Amino acid sequence: MSIEIAVPAQMAARRAAISLRRLRGYEEAGIAVPSERSDAGTPLYTAQDVERVVRARELEDAIAFTTEQLQRLLADLVASRRAAVQAADDRLEKRTILAEALAELDDLRTIVGGRLERITDLDARLAAWEDEVRDLPAGR
Repeated sequence: MSIEIAVPAQMAARRAAISLRRLRGYEEAGIAVPSERSDAGTPLYTAQDVERVVRARELEDAIAFTTEQLQRLLADLVASRRAAVQAADDRLEKRTILAEALAELDDLRTIVGGRLERITDLDARLAAWEDEVRDLPAGR
């Protein structure tokens, strides 16, 4: 039989590999609600609380930006390049602008590809957690 010791926020943040500030943000959003409090009222985090924080961090890190943010970024990129090409004086300058735009889009595709890979990995972990929950014995 193991005894679980609840820890203060700073140690919980360290265990979850996040900053204390990020943990506080999770608290404010209702994602990381400490299960216990010390006699002095200090929030204390159990191992399960820390695990919930880790899952939240993994989800947040995997996604990292919303679809709307990505759409806006791409629209801004296309609009700014279109304006630059229209304002360019010669073909070489226009080709340079277009080549830079293509390079930026390629960089973005690499970033998105990496995030998709992390999301796929996270999905596999969620499925494993789901299996673990299903394997838990039902209450009496």
